[in-house]
Amino acid sequence: MVEGSVISNGKLLESDRGYIAEPNTVHSEFRSKSGAKFIVVFVFPKEKAAA
Repeated sequence: MVEGSVISNGKLLESDRGYIAEPNTVHSEFRSKSGAKFIVVFVFPKEKAAA
């Protein structure tokens, strides 16, 4: 989180901290009362090579 704060599934996420979502989780609530700036990084799994 770069600036501000958000609520994600009932958990407060604040600025100057980093957060990691566990694999295969669903995040249906994501909101901010005052606005926020954040960076999202996606990591895609590597495909297995053909045998």
